[in-house]
Amino acid sequence: MKRYAGQNEVRFKVTDKQKEIYDETAWYLYENNVMEKSNIQSFGRWCMDYVCRIYRPAVIHSKMMKQQQQQRQKQIQQPFQLSYPTYYDNNQTQSF
Repeated sequence: MKRYAGQNEVRFKVTDKQKEIYDETAWYLYENNVMEKSNIQSFGRWCMDYVCRIYRPAVIHSKMMKQQQQQRQKQIQQPFQLSYPTYYDNNQTQSF
């Protein structure tokens, strides 16, 4: 198999029964003009594209929520700093 620039090869194992079901489904989708080819590679690509399109908004939302949570964690971990200068240094002893 030839690898093209910007493309990766994905392989996974399936049982004989799964392959039979995938082949039948690929052929069905091809006959109904949902896919351009009836092979299992096209079917796998079509499935991944379909699932990614459906779940993309949820994935983006999840990533944003994780980033916001990480930012909140960083803010909690950072010590509180005053926004104005102090009038004396805590390390110096002061007598009144």
